Formats: sequence, structure tokens, C-alpha cells
Amino acid sequence: MQAARPTGRNGNCDTEGMSHAPADLSHECPSARPSTVQSRALHLACKILGSARHLADYLEASDEELLAWLEAREELPHDLFIKVVAVILAQWEPRENVMAAARKH
Repeated sequence: MQAARPTGRNGNCDTEGMSHAPADLSHECPSARPSTVQSRALHLACKILGSARHLADYLEASDEELLAWLEAREELPHDLFIKVVAVILAQWEPRENVMAAARKH
């Protein structure tokens, strides 16, 4: 499985200043200094999927929820963290194995 190319500035996830304006997650991954394991995993999954919009859609989350998780202002629910890990693992394991594991949680 080939990884999607990051579309964020310099391939990073940048959330600086984004929480103060309406979120537009359609074109790039926001960048910031992720401070928790969950936010680091979210940033990596964002880069893998190609945009924060794709990540929000995959997690079935609002833009505001995703930004709060990316900025570590709110804790990512465990079931969604498992989905994020599945995206990351898909880079190294056959897709059907990862997706089957994600469905179990």
C-alpha cells in the first residue's frame, strides 16, 4: 500500500491560529508541536491521509473536535485513537489485517 503524500506546509501539521477562526481543514494538515502520544499519532495520521479534512471524515469528527485533539486541548476518545493507530499501521502491514483489527474495537 502506497502512502498518501502530505499536503501540509512542509509536510507538517500546523494548528497555530486555527482555533480562533473557522476551521478549513480541506487542503492541508495543520502543524504544531504535538504534546501527547494521541496528538502525535493524529498528526502522523493526518499526513498519511493527506489532509485534516480526510482525517476528520475518517474519524467522523467535526473540525472543532479534530482541532481540539490535534492541539491536545481535549483527550482523544480511545476508540478513535485505535482508528488513528490503524491508519499508521497500514503503512507497514497489509491493509486487510489493519482494517480487520480496527473493526474489532
